[in-house]
Amino acid sequence: MGCDIHAVLQEFNAQHNIWVTLIKDVFPNRDYALFSFLSGVRGCGGPYDDIATPGLPTDFQVDAQMHHDGFFIGEHSFGHILVSDFCDASTPDLSDEKKFEVETYRTGYTVTWLDGNEDDEYYWIRQYQAALRAFFPNDSERFRLVFGYDS
Repeated sequence: MGCDIHAVLQEFNAQHNIWVTLIKDVFPNRDYALFSFLSGVRGCGGPYDDIATPGLPTDFQVDAQMHHDGFFIGEHSFGHILVSDFCDASTPDLSDEKKFEVETYRTGYTVTWLDGNEDDEYYWIRQYQAALRAFFPNDSERFRLVFGYDS
């Protein structure tokens, strides 16, 4: 199920001592698992959730309508996290989480989930971690994600 998380990716410019927005709307799949992972919002409060620092950074500029550089950043439950911390955060081990049986028939096959968990809610999170790790392998502490929620 989708929800409205709005995030920007910023890089620290040491020469000018400021954070510069590089990418607006970082997460194309705005799902509850991602926001729970970042801020514990609408999640189950599991051991993998709520990894970000709450609130907007003090040096993050927003206007009165909660826009940053012309991009809507949300209305509440703001947070921020270094890309390195996001990429290094743990997610469930699928070998422990997923158990299933496959029955083969002439017309196809059926998968039965034994633990009742039919979706891997952390799939997209692991994809985002891999992508950010690939783009920022050495300097990920110079980059941060700033986000908000609007529904």
